Amino acid sequence: MKRIISVVALVSILICFCVFALGCKPALSDEEAKAILEEKLETSYYVMAAVYGDMLKVQEPEKIDKSWTVPHYFKVVEDSHYTTIDQIKADAEKVFAPTYLETVYEYAFTGSEETMSRFAMDGDILTVDVVKKPYNILTDLYIETAVVVKASKYAAEIEIDGSADGGKTVRKVLITLACVDGQWLFNGPTY
Repeated sequence: MKRIISVVALVSILICFCVFALGCKPALSDEEAKAILEEKLETSYYVMAAVYGDMLKVQEPEKIDKSWTVPHYFKVVEDSHYTTIDQIKADAEKVFAPTYLETVYEYAFTGSEETMSRFAMDGDILTVDVVKKPYNILTDLYIETAVVVKASKYAAEIEIDGSADGGKTVRKVLITLACVDGQWLFNGPTY
């Protein structure tokens, strides 16, 4: 009987250890949220601006016909922030949760039955579909305004002020985080 109790106690201790070791802190404070944003927001901006915005400029833009309705892929200029799909993915995987990346990757790299992907590789040259219209990406997120509005051990929501026009128009933005393998990652767009 003592052996059974000892085994049960040991299993209970191991379960508690695993839950605490693999999860993030139970409650994310505003200051911790700001530190996470400071660390990851710039990289997320580059990924979002490349995938959904117009950050990546193309070669020969004068050849683009605004009346096109089917995909047309143009080569990205050589001095772009990203010149391969692998570079975009490497940065994305540093700051975004895998569940959110499924959606991003479908839009950006694989497409679906209804749509073509935003990017394709032409040999070793990154190309972008110029027919897909870019989103209005927030260029400024004001980290000092960040407030945790909801938090658990595995997820958090942060409200932050953001602007797409240099601060002329400011709006509230909700950024979601997920705790993945003990690390807080964005679990939704940051634009």
